[in-house]
Amino acid sequence: QHTELESGVNIQYHIKSIRLEDARQVNIINYDWNPKILEYSQYNLAVGKGQEISYDLSKIEAELVQNLVLNKTYLERIEPGGLLLEPFSYCMEMFQGSTTILYDIKQKIKQEPIPQDKILLLTSGVSQNQHSEFISSTRNAEMIFSDNESELLSALELLLCFIKRTTDIDADMTLKSYIQQWVKLSVLTENKILEKVLKTDLQLKHAIALYELVEEKVADIMIESIATKYKAQITKEIEDDIMVACTFGQKDVKPNSNLIPADVFMRALKRFMYRQLLVETIQENLPLSVYMTETTTICCWPDNIDEDLISDLFPMSLLIKHTYAAYHFIKNKIEVAATEKQNIMKQPNLLKEEQDQRFKK
Repeated sequence: QHTELESGVNIQYHIKSIRLEDARQVNIINYDWNPKILEYSQYNLAVGKGQEISYDLSKIEAELVQNLVLNKTYLERIEPGGLLLEPFSYCMEMFQGSTTILYDIKQKIKQEPIPQDKILLLTSGVSQNQHSEFISSTRNAEMIFSDNESELLSALELLLCFIKRTTDIDADMTLKSYIQQWVKLSVLTENKILEKVLKTDLQLKHAIALYELVEEKVADIMIESIATKYKAQITKEIEDDIMVACTFGQKDVKPNSNLIPADVFMRALKRFMYRQLLVETIQENLPLSVYMTETTTICCWPDNIDEDLISDLFPMSLLIKHTYAAYHFIKNKIEVAATEKQNIMKQPNLLKEEQDQRFKK
């Protein structure tokens, strides 16, 4: 390997590699986070700074190197005919490895929304201002696995990657049965959060709906950490273009709709940020329409959206770097519209209360 320093000096270094069948436990990273490592620290003794903590980063780094680097090796790729070691995706890299993975699965297994009774089993009904095309009367519901969405999402990513590689799949097979028949997926049976979900008897035809339901919650937090280059402010002209394309009077796609529902637009932008922009691989000055008008393979839009509607109305002025700002602009407009609607609905009740009070007097 080669690393070029800022001074222009090119330094060559070597990474030890080993075949999988020759690897030993010491060569494989198997590390559980230990919070005690943060004990290499002390409070700032300066006046007025007693709550500040200074960490001994050199000591912490040395401890991590001991567990994550020392004696660890690069696993060699296996030549054809040798031991099978398929490429795999790390956490949150599923869409970098296969941008069209959801589309590929939909082509393999016809997907359906999660039935209402299953949704009720997955939710506790506590409002958290969530949006999902898979939730109807339980929209804005809090899931019972609310404290472990990231862990569950990682498990579902592994499951989807495996489904994509499997042939001759019965769409009606339960996710639990599918996992149990594959030794490679046995690790998922140890996931306590996923175990709760599997008890609802969701089927393979619900796999993507389940993934997007969990992704919806994780993305709310994760998109805030995307690179600054994707957070450029939008101009008044771009705001006007968005307002022309959107309708705030409906939340879901309806037949013969002439505008893009703002709620649907917002969710599509959120999915795009989470799936594509958390890893800085896309040039920020490209038109956002290059990705967002491709409604089928990229799968950020609901299945029932009119592709021509998106192609005709999607603002051409939006660039990749405006994605974050456009998302929050639409989100704020939705919240304002919802507040105004609530105020209008309250007015008849307030008027009635005033009339009742006058009558009592």
